[in-house]
Amino acid sequence: MDKSLLVKLLLITFTASFFVPEVAARKKKEKEEAVSVILYLNKVANANDNSKGMVIKGYLRSAIVNDPTFFEVSETPNGERIRYISEDIDSLVVMDSLKYVKRKCKGMGFMAGGPKIRWVRAEYEGRGIDVYSAFFYHSRACK
Repeated sequence: MDKSLLVKLLLITFTASFFVPEVAARKKKEKEEAVSVILYLNKVANANDNSKGMVIKGYLRSAIVNDPTFFEVSETPNGERIRYISEDIDSLVVMDSLKYVKRKCKGMGFMAGGPKIRWVRAEYEGRGIDVYSAFFYHSRACK
């Protein structure tokens, strides 16, 4: 066997031994980042389309930041995105434990304005007490 051919084979084998585990780890990481979600549609959204049920299970493909106007959900982690308007959704459950609902929230401060309907996370519900938390990002405050 020619020495140059042997060197080339060893170089290819050595290089492949580093890249194959990296590709496998990257695919595994993509699967772990899929966030399961359950959407509960309101009755108004369901009246127009009888083919869809009141509950939609899938994977969240959009961020929940600053009162989103829509949510993108897919049936599989890498599937086609379907957009649901925020007004058509009553609540959603993320990763089987984080429940988000719409509630009327009043702003704080001098220029807060009137109350708005916002997406908030239900922290505790029971014994006549409901506790919610809301997280908002304001780009002007971070400059």
